[in-house]
Amino acid sequence: KITNEHNNNEDISLSNPDNFILEKNKINTLHLALNNIKPIHKEVIIFKYFDQLTHNEIAKKINKSIEASESLLRRALIALKREMKKFVKYF
Repeated sequence: KITNEHNNNEDISLSNPDNFILEKNKINTLHLALNNIKPIHKEVIIFKYFDQLTHNEIAKKINKSIEASESLLRRALIALKREMKKFVKYF
């Protein structure tokens, strides 16, 4: 099994090679897209979805209000989705 480096609870099964390749491609696409958005956008997405921080914790880390951090996260997700569309048609 290959384990996602940020979330050790999610394993990618090697039992079905097609699923393994598809999952590996999704992870690669996500990494490429994350590397092509603004650093602050990447940071808040990682805080929220990989580190699983709350909005309050994110706000403290980036020194902004909760409302500002929530707004930043929304913009970050829009940017990520836009970037992923460049790589894959179904996003």
